[in-house]
Amino acid sequence: MLKPRLTALVAIVLAAAVTRLVPHPWNLTSVAAVARGETLRTLQVNALFHRVSEPKDEWGSNFIVAAGSAGLAPGATTAVLTLKSPLGYKGTDPRETLLHNSQFVDATVDLFAKYGSVQWTRVGQFPITRRLIQ
Repeated sequence: MLKPRLTALVAIVLAAAVTRLVPHPWNLTSVAAVARGETLRTLQVNALFHRVSEPKDEWGSNFIVAAGSAGLAPGATTAVLTLKSPLGYKGTDPRETLLHNSQFVDATVDLFAKYGSVQWTRVGQFPITRRLIQ
């Protein structure tokens, strides 16, 4: 069973993921410090990307410290967090047709969160929206 503080953090990250993520680049809304009015220290987020056709094979990953050693004060929020896979697609097709190329494979991202020395907690798996980035 998760501790109440970790449960609150995971719920915040999950709510952010569900309401505001448009992956590739993957964006998280600001994370708020609401757990028991204490400063949150060392909150980390990890993203593992997978092609839908190869769900067991990692297709890139990214890690970000959402709140470092200085912590996140009660009621404070982080800036918007962005997680990008180092892998992606490049092509010679015109931009408007690139996402419809027959070689394009959709992807998902597994999101994990960790607070302090607590083990990584899986927040969930989310589809990545087909979207061109600059």
